[in-house]
Amino acid sequence: MLLPFLLSVAHAGKLANGWRGHLYGDATWLASPPSEGCTPTPEVGVRWLCPESVGGAKVEVNYMLATEIGGAFTGIVLRCEGYLVCAAVLDTLMAAWGKPFRTEEYGTLPDRTWADGSVLAGWEYNQFSDIGTATTFDKVLYERIKVVEASKAQDAAGEL
Repeated sequence: MLLPFLLSVAHAGKLANGWRGHLYGDATWLASPPSEGCTPTPEVGVRWLCPESVGGAKVEVNYMLATEIGGAFTGIVLRCEGYLVCAAVLDTLMAAWGKPFRTEEYGTLPDRTWADGSVLAGWEYNQFSDIGTATTFDKVLYERIKVVEASKAQDAAGEL
C-alpha cells in the first residue's frame, strides 16, 4: 500500500504544474485518451471520463475543456466513492498539493481548498452519499471564459 501511495504522490505533482504533468491550457495531449479505459463524453466541457488510480484508490476523472477559448484544458473533476477510498485519495492530494489554505472543520472528511499560482482546487466529501469530489481549475483560463461568455451575452442582448 505504501509503494502505490508514494508513486501516485510523485506522479500527481504540485497543483500549479497541472494534472499529472500536463499543464492547464494545452489540450493537444487530450486528442487521444489520457489513460486506458477512458470514454469520450457528449457532455459540454468534458472531453474524457477515465477510470484511474490515486493513492492506490480507484477514482473517476473528468478532463475538462473550455470550447469558449479554443478547447483549452481547464481542469479536472475527480470522483471517489466510499469513505476508505476517499480518505486514501484525500491523503494523497494533501501529500501532493500541500497544506490547504482553508479547511472546513466539520464532517468526517472536512472540505479543503488549495491555491498554487493561478490554479485553485477544492475537496468535498458528502458523508450521506459517501462520495468525494476534488476539482481543479486554472483561474486565469476561467476568467477568459467569463469574458467570452459576457461578450456573447452582450451581443445577444443587443439583438433584442
